[in-house]
Amino acid sequence: NQKKNDFAYEFELFNVLQWRPSSSVEVSGYNVYRDGTKIATLNATALKYEDHNRTKGVSTLYSVTAFIGSSESSPINVQVQ
Repeated sequence: NQKKNDFAYEFELFNVLQWRPSSSVEVSGYNVYRDGTKIATLNATALKYEDHNRTKGVSTLYSVTAFIGSSESSPINVQVQ
């Protein structure tokens, strides 16, 4: 979902992604993609990502994958508008 930070005369929009932990205890972490480009690599305890400085009304496709070493799961996709 998209949220807003107010800074008096200026504001910032950011998208928030949240997910459940992988069922595999061996997961090393998660990769986050925006429109097919990797934007973050997170550790296995991170279950939330905030993508700051986004534009209102712009459709964005996010994907989250779990990884173990160099092996990556199939993505979970979500479209944020």
